[in-house]
Amino acid sequence: MLTYDWQEYDLGAGATTVPNSDNEGLERPIFRPYLPNVNPTRTFPRLQYILNNANVPPNTTNGRLTGETLPTITRTMIFQVIVRDNRVGGGGVNTAPAVVNIDASSGPFVVTAPNTSVSWTGNSSQTVTWDVANTTN
Repeated sequence: MLTYDWQEYDLGAGATTVPNSDNEGLERPIFRPYLPNVNPTRTFPRLQYILNNANVPPNTTNGRLTGETLPTITRTMIFQVIVRDNRVGGGGVNTAPAVVNIDASSGPFVVTAPNTSVSWTGNSSQTVTWDVANTTN
């Protein structure tokens, strides 16, 4: 069974504010790692925060730092995905870089309607609108 772990691989000084962010204009890691799991993809921020209709994670969750702060400056972020096969008696591990380029003048992409919880009849036509917020560049 393969498991995946995404870790931000950027270097930088610690923040003087909580939560850790880049809003001081300095590049530093701003996304926390999670325990390895079987999902081969990672969404930044985690999908639960995107679906809260704000795309902005809270500073803390259950009294702990969320570690899901969106970047505020133009920068290049480097992540490492670590894949483990978890074989008993001699499993293998591999890593691969993933580079994300951030444009501070863009985004975030936002669904504007519907912007509340809604249930629709299956197989019905609905209108969904969004603001790409300059994210098509």
